[in-house]
Amino acid sequence: MASPKTRKVTSLATAALAATAVPAVAQAATAAHADRARTAANVPLVTWKNNKSGRYLTVHDGSTANGAEITTNSTATQAQQHWYSSSGTNQHNVVNENSAKCLTVIGPTSSGALDIDQWACSGSPGGSVDPYWAKLSAVNKSYHFIGYALYAVLRGPSSIIACEKQSTHSVYAGKHFGIGAGGVITSAPKSCVWTRG
Repeated sequence: MASPKTRKVTSLATAALAATAVPAVAQAATAAHADRARTAANVPLVTWKNNKSGRYLTVHDGSTANGAEITTNSTATQAQQHWYSSSGTNQHNVVNENSAKCLTVIGPTSSGALDIDQWACSGSPGGSVDPYWAKLSAVNKSYHFIGYALYAVLRGPSSIIACEKQSTHSVYAGKHFGIGAGGVITSAPKSCVWTRG
């Protein structure tokens, strides 16, 4: 029979293990609830393929954590590569199927840098955690449609678009390219243009 001290240590370890298991269960439940809501509202899942690399927007390693890195991947078969819009066409969240978290502009940091990561969708508009986007048509110099720019709508005159860094396949906050007549993004490089699939 275990001593009282051993029983106490064992019960403390069990309680600690249970406490660490709760967030994972809660995250899975949140993602499942969000997916049921998306399905009930008949909102389609989409992929975003980068026009330069041909790689797909993804949450790195399928993470469900706030602050998880957004990268690209050569395939589009996993839930972490599937996205949906949570609301209308002018301002919306780009939500990941796997995590039920949003593509989010984070920052600026103390160094002034901006990043694009995954975060809970309840960020503050225009604040340091900003999950609001517009999908704007991107055109070339001849005004021919070439894809879409994911544009952070609440960043004012310093608004940015989501771009892929070709050497590392990470997604970063690209500089603001001009919005032309008809509300289209003009002259964006191919690494900042995405095809919706």
